[in-house]
Amino acid sequence: MATIERLPVVKEWARVDAVANAGILPDGNELTVPQLAAVTDLRARAGIDINRFKVLSGRRFDLNAPDEAIVNFDVAQRYRLEVGSIVRLVVGNPFGPHGGFAPHPKLAPVRIVGIVASPGAFPAVGISSGFSTIEVTPAFAHANHVTPNAPDSSLIIRLRRGSADLDTFSRELSKAGLGGVDIPIVEKVHTAGVQKSIRFETQALWIMAALIGLTALAIITSMVKFLPYLIR
Repeated sequence: MATIERLPVVKEWARVDAVANAGILPDGNELTVPQLAAVTDLRARAGIDINRFKVLSGRRFDLNAPDEAIVNFDVAQRYRLEVGSIVRLVVGNPFGPHGGFAPHPKLAPVRIVGIVASPGAFPAVGISSGFSTIEVTPAFAHANHVTPNAPDSSLIIRLRRGSADLDTFSRELSKAGLGGVDIPIVEKVHTAGVQKSIRFETQALWIMAALIGLTALAIITSMVKFLPYLIR
C-alpha cells in the first residue's frame, strides 16, 4: 500500500486498520466480521483530516482514550446502539477450535460516545457493503497490544483533481503493477447512488401521501352521503 500512497496523482490518504474482528453487543448478541469489526486509523487522519465525521449525537471520541468509540448512524440503527452503549470487543482470534466464539475470549469494552455520519456510509442504490464497523481510537490498539495486519487494511484516497483524475489513477496503478487492486467505493459513483436512493424514497412518500389522501377522501365522501340519515 505504500506504493499507492506515493503515486503522483494522490493528494491525501489515510489508512484504516481492523483491530478487532468480533464483539458482543449490549443485548448479548455475539457478532463476528463482516457483521461487526472495530477499525481505527493509527495516524488519526481518517474521519478527522479526510472524510470527516459529522457528529449527529454525543461527541467525537478522545484519541487518547482506549475505551471510547463512535459508530455510524446506520450501524447504530441496525444494532440498537446509542450514546452510552457498551460493546465488548474481542481482542485477538475470536474463534474457538471447533468454530464459533472462543470459550473465554479476551474482551476490551468500549463505550459509544458519539453517533456520526461519514462519507461512503449512506445507503446507495447499486452499492452495498456487508461490513459493519465501530470506529475506535489509536489508543485502543496501543492499550490492547494489537498489531494490525497490513493486507487487511483499507486506504482512503483523495486525488489531486478529484474524479477527473480517476483515469490517471488507474494508469498509475497499472504502471506500478497494481492493476488488480480492488476499489470498492468511488465518491462520484456513491453520490449518484445516494441521490437515486433519496429519489426512490421521495417517490414512495408521495405515493403514500396520495393513498392517504384518497382514503381520507373516501371517508369524507361516505360521511357526506350518509349525513342526511344521521341528522334525521
